[in-house]
Amino acid sequence: MAFKKTLAQRLLNITKISNYRISSSVRSPNPAKPDIAPDPGDSGIFRRFLHKRPVLSSDLRQPAAGSILHRLREMDIARSRIRLDGLTPPEKQEVEAKDVRKVLRAVQIETVKSKLRKIPESCITYSEFMRMCVEGCSDPEQARIIAKMLDDSASVIILGDVVFLRPEQEIESLL
Repeated sequence: MAFKKTLAQRLLNITKISNYRISSSVRSPNPAKPDIAPDPGDSGIFRRFLHKRPVLSSDLRQPAAGSILHRLREMDIARSRIRLDGLTPPEKQEVEAKDVRKVLRAVQIETVKSKLRKIPESCITYSEFMRMCVEGCSDPEQARIIAKMLDDSASVIILGDVVFLRPEQEIESLL
């Protein structure tokens, strides 16, 4: 019966067989493992200790100091440095004479105020007040300026020949 097949059918069967792929492009899900027992040093831990290292390898030698400097110069490390050469120091601030006079006047005023606070009375004569101002200052002209400043700042109240040392008490008594 096999001989009864037509020539066309036989050729068709030949082409079908030739179209089949012999090797598959898809990997098998379970690759075949060899039946060989694994080597105990496969993890690499033991091999690391068993290897002999070269005593002086050219890569491991310390470079000479000259070659280090040469490499640093090649890298141009000075380019990224902060250059302090071009910076100018800040100008020195000088204390002016008027500032010194202000500070001196403030010290003199506080000295006179502290002397006036030590007096137990609430009012004194103008001459006694001026005497205390002269003690706190170097000359009578400065003493007059200090006395006027104390009067203007309401630290004391000068009325004629009487100086009230505690003006806040006098104002309370007037109210």
